[in-house]
Amino acid sequence: MNKSNCKAIFGADAIYQKQLQQFAMCDNLWLVECFRKDKKIWETTWHNLVTTEGRNYLLDVGFKSGGAFATWYISLYEDDYTPAAVDTYAVPGFNETTAYDEANRVTWQAGAVAAAEVSNSANKASFTFNATKNIYGGALVSFATKDDVAEAGAVMYASGRFDSTKPVDSGDIVKITTTVGLTI
Repeated sequence: MNKSNCKAIFGADAIYQKQLQQFAMCDNLWLVECFRKDKKIWETTWHNLVTTEGRNYLLDVGFKSGGAFATWYISLYEDDYTPAAVDTYAVPGFNETTAYDEANRVTWQAGAVAAAEVSNSANKASFTFNATKNIYGGALVSFATKDDVAEAGAVMYASGRFDSTKPVDSGDIVKITTTVGLTI
């Protein structure tokens, strides 16, 4: 076999390898609805940023036998902040709101995993606000205590800013549906 044939075979093999590559992308879609006296006053849908900490968690649990969290929680924040991939549970970059009646962050109760997604659409997270606030965004975190950033080993899987500032009044109920997915 001469040198040019060897190069041609190698080149074809390299092209074949490229065709086999697939990339999974983490996605986190949120639907947030605000109700006042049983009437919907606003709604927003947006994609949250999956943090580097969140992606590392998926890899650790999925491929290295890392410890999985059985329960996840929704956190909302009240300052004008745009999350970044480098944000972590310990340093989220935003100030979490605690102006709701629930004693802890609201549990994200996931349904069945299907079609590379899992959602809490059958049991939306519900916050009953006890003060007038502007809400800017939210996060999916692994620890229940409101405004905590000190829990060792806790993870902020994803966080994101709403499309615009969302006002809430005392007595408003904010319901959140979060869908976590992987796409290719």
